[in-house]
Amino acid sequence: MAVAILVLLAAGLITYILLGPVTRVIESRHNLAQAEAQLAEERSRTWALEERKAWDMTDRFVELEAREMGYVKPGEIPIVVLDHQDEEPDTTNTTDSPGP
Repeated sequence: MAVAILVLLAAGLITYILLGPVTRVIESRHNLAQAEAQLAEERSRTWALEERKAWDMTDRFVELEAREMGYVKPGEIPIVVLDHQDEEPDTTNTTDSPGP
């Protein structure tokens, strides 16, 4: 009987001693998985920003942006198109006579 109690106490002591390191290993693996997921997300974001930067540095992008601001190339004639889609059409009849 005394041997059984000593075995149980030894098992309990070993479990108590190993419980701390085992929980730290499990927690570390969880933290590592979170960090790797965040790293993958940041790499994806960095890649998208680098792609955007590459596009922003092209002559085509600069030309499109300049044209949106109203700039034209030398020798071109600027044409301004007025958009009247937001206005309501004039439906009043300006003539006194009925239609044909």
